[in-house]
Amino acid sequence: SSDLSDWSVLRGQGMRDLRLDLLAGRHFLDGVQPYATTLMTSLPSDSADLPFLYPPMTLPFFAVLAALPEGLVILAWLAASLGASVLALRAFGVRWWWIPVLLLWPPFFEGLWVGNVAVPALLLFAVGPRLAAALPLGALFKLQSAVPSLWLVRERRWSSLAIGVGLLVGLAVVTLPFVGLESWRAWVEALRLFQAFEGAGPGLYGAGLPRYLPYAAYLAISI
Repeated sequence: SSDLSDWSVLRGQGMRDLRLDLLAGRHFLDGVQPYATTLMTSLPSDSADLPFLYPPMTLPFFAVLAALPEGLVILAWLAASLGASVLALRAFGVRWWWIPVLLLWPPFFEGLWVGNVAVPALLLFAVGPRLAAALPLGALFKLQSAVPSLWLVRERRWSSLAIGVGLLVGLAVVTLPFVGLESWRAWVEALRLFQAFEGAGPGLYGAGLPRYLPYAAYLAISI
């Protein structure tokens, strides 16, 4: 079995998450179901073979990337991620001379190293106070990234909330003819299967709250 430790990531899992996404894009192009249909019993030897869990509206995007030369896609993704990281840190008010230090901080560096979508999601969060409609767009890849959108409710910024949610809904509607309703059903089922594996799989929860608390309590605290 494999592991998801810091050392494992640095040893040989460069662009692991991006390769996972590109594999899903290739499956989509080939007419193969990109979502898991069975419960995993162990971690794969290559973490790029972990289940694809992003919403179906992202599949056409990854399909386009999968049709391009992989080396070119990796270079472009890394450059875009570095740019997004710098913009996010500057939006937080970080001084220029601290930016290289933070980019080498393990949580940041590993996100860049594996090509994780948490990097562009961080940018959407960072620009939220100035471009409030960007906050709901965090859900484009990970549902939990939309939790900061509750700030828009607290601030009664209804128009920004409507624009952000409207963009998400619009993207789902526009891509529906390409992905079909079955992909949305398969996505929900894949999330359920992966959550079931998380509870039993070593290393997935790490020291996170879901390891020690009932999932409902974890969600309540997070929100």
